[in-house]
Amino acid sequence: MLDRKDQKSTQQDQFSKARMILAQTLGSEQAHQLFKEDEDSTPVAHKVFTNAPVIFMLVLQRLGKGYSLEQVVQELLKHHKDLLPQNNKRVREGRLSENTSAYSRARGEISLDKVKNFCQLVADHIAQRAPFTFDQRRVFIFDATTISFQPTMELQKHFPPASNQHGQGVWPIALISVVAELHSGCITAADIGAMYGENNTSESKQLKSLCHRIPPGSIILGDSNYGIFANAYAASRGGCQFLFRLTKQRFKAHISAQDTVELKDRETKATKDSPATKTYYRMWFPTDKERRNNPELAGLPRGSGIEVLIHQITLANSSEPIFLITDLEVDAQSVALLYQSRYDVEFSIKDVKVTMDTESIRARKYDTVMKEIYGSLIAFNLVSQFRRQAAELAGVSPRRLSFTSAWLTFRYRLLDAKLENADDAQSAYQKALEIAGKKKLSIRSGQRSYPREAYQRAPKSSKFPRRKPRILQSKLAEKANVDGQKNQRDATPD
Repeated sequence: MLDRKDQKSTQQDQFSKARMILAQTLGSEQAHQLFKEDEDSTPVAHKVFTNAPVIFMLVLQRLGKGYSLEQVVQELLKHHKDLLPQNNKRVREGRLSENTSAYSRARGEISLDKVKNFCQLVADHIAQRAPFTFDQRRVFIFDATTISFQPTMELQKHFPPASNQHGQGVWPIALISVVAELHSGCITAADIGAMYGENNTSESKQLKSLCHRIPPGSIILGDSNYGIFANAYAASRGGCQFLFRLTKQRFKAHISAQDTVELKDRETKATKDSPATKTYYRMWFPTDKERRNNPELAGLPRGSGIEVLIHQITLANSSEPIFLITDLEVDAQSVALLYQSRYDVEFSIKDVKVTMDTESIRARKYDTVMKEIYGSLIAFNLVSQFRRQAAELAGVSPRRLSFTSAWLTFRYRLLDAKLENADDAQSAYQKALEIAGKKKLSIRSGQRSYPREAYQRAPKSSKFPRRKPRILQSKLAEKANVDGQKNQRDATPD
């Protein structure tokens, strides 16, 4: 039996900072799951980068805002060497090379399913513990964005570039749909597909594939791209309720269906505290075109539909109304307040793409690109969960805290800190939560004083300058030669 001194020494030998941080953020079961396969498998003496270090390094790349392979290997050896298998002689003797080839090979060998499974494990953990935010239910916001990759033939095959009347471009474009939990902002599910090409996907197709990942009884929120019957049916079939925005054209189509629509609440005028509203009731049926385009609707019996309320809402700061369709039996003002939170998902997407620099993935192979995207989602959710815990300690809403500040605190106070044992890790984690909880965002006193603008696309032409055609190049060279001879003659004295 070990004495107290030997027990303490053994605990320190088994201490892993990465495992402790994951356990503090997500819970011990999720942290254990990442390392379980490595522990259960037969140890390979010469293998340094097993599954757990590789997945953690994928996350580190994004927590470091796009670390290169060399940077992430150096980060691992400097701050997380305890994550590597101690049965390896080079690890024990501190003789590991900083060369990136071993990590690059291990990143290629680990299966995409293992990375996706751990990403889903983290997302499920967060979704199941999300608090109720509306009518004693959880709210999940759907939105989509595009992202471009390196112009390699393999990526162009999976994500065809856009094309126009001049031909096809070179940049592979992917469409990524995400589901963000309203309270914490964590991304609990994602679907990645081609934006263009014969096998392209769409926001509607991706919503259907993601609906089964939403806990039954939740509310699904989406903008006007989702306001069609097929999406409403997918939400209802999954045991959820929905709130979608309608385009003006779709709203007019609903109202013109005289046999299935009736005015429920007459128009109320806007006041200082509430918008002008008008509400219609309708029994919503799929059209013949929707049945043809959506196989899941083909077997739906005729006369089967969804009871919905259609709200026409004019906000105080807008002259144009917005149109919302929902199966929630709540008043228009409550629906309007709930829909305003839809814009929160745009901040989550911005933090994934811009703050954590996912839009600049350097990988050139399909599997590696997908692994880096899922690594980015794990990293984002770790920081979001850390921010939620800091907000709970500070007694504020998670979105009241700056994501960037939470990310930097998580990175420098935990990942880069020198922690010798579990007591140091727990103390450092509590201190980091206190620091992050103090970095509150200011509350805007009034309406935005400037119009919303989209971020300008980064000019990628600087990386790949356009070449002039060879014929044009020869003509330019010939012209330069003629001009040179002429200048020489002009400079020669008579």
